[in-house]
Amino acid sequence: MWNPLSWVMEAAAIMAIALANGGLPGWQDFVGIITLLVMNSTISFIEENNAGNAAATLMGCLAPRAKRTQNRALLEQLAAIVNDDKGMNRLQQGG
Repeated sequence: MWNPLSWVMEAAAIMAIALANGGLPGWQDFVGIITLLVMNSTISFIEENNAGNAAATLMGCLAPRAKRTQNRALLEQLAAIVNDDKGMNRLQQGG
């Protein structure tokens, strides 16, 4: 619950109680806001979990071997950090 929407909903729940002066409508608003906050948090958790699983699946599908050139020859090696001619490291994927 660390996003601006959650903070606004928490503030609204506190204001509903503070402005109710002990009356019933304030408690009903409070319970409704907290219910929506819990539902929002649950949906956010499920979506983040699914996104993490999708990213892990995609990373598992990366090519295990990389192609690179060295002295004008095309070499194939295990996919890892490959040093290019400019001294920069980058990950290259080959088919």
